Amino acid sequence: MSIPVLGLVENLSYFHCPDNGRDYKIFGESHIEEIAAEHGLPVLARLPVDPKISAACDKGTIELFDGDWFDGLSEKL
Repeated sequence: MSIPVLGLVENLSYFHCPDNGRDYKIFGESHIEEIAAEHGLPVLARLPVDPKISAACDKGTIELFDGDWFDGLSEKL
């Protein structure tokens, strides 16, 4: 399709526990850095598993969800 890929975003990258403040890699260790390096692409963001995102999707209000994962993205491009 000749559409340039700007970078990679890892979805469901980790779970941030609200009880202890720690991040857990519930799907195992990430390999996004190696994949990005293989293809000469930057890692743009790592999105967490977040029940609030699911709830916003279910309500049809995901556009209003306020997350900071893409802050600073324009500096990476």
